Amino acid sequence: MAPRKLHITALLILLISLVACGSPTKLSLTNPRMATDRTGMKVTTVYSPSDEFFAVADLNNAPKGTVVSAKWYAVDVPGYKLGDLLDETTLTVDDEMYTGYVSFEYTYKGGAGWPLGEYKTEFYLNGDLKDTLTFHVR
Repeated sequence: MAPRKLHITALLILLISLVACGSPTKLSLTNPRMATDRTGMKVTTVYSPSDEFFAVADLNNAPKGTVVSAKWYAVDVPGYKLGDLLDETTLTVDDEMYTGYVSFEYTYKGGAGWPLGEYKTEFYLNGDLKDTLTFHVR
């Protein structure tokens, strides 16, 4: 194969790969999940009143200054109104570029444990709502 044809073929393969896989530098927040561990490996949607809750997602190609937030709400919890905001946590990327998981921990500060009921967590990327997950305490 002539050098020119080889160069054009290599560029064509690269272009097809970029189209098929998406841009390699696109900022995204993917794979949101509730878990019993900080890394999100032990996925669940049901907790006991004494459990710690972790809201975890994968952050991809995040430049310095990217803001990821999680908001936690009561959905159907005795003593709370639908939509009561229970907690909000914000993380800001300090690295020049970050790809990895982000984890938000909810720890009950009362003595009797989490109230039984249904809750939800919303994930935000730079202020835009990206996903909502529902979970239960039973």
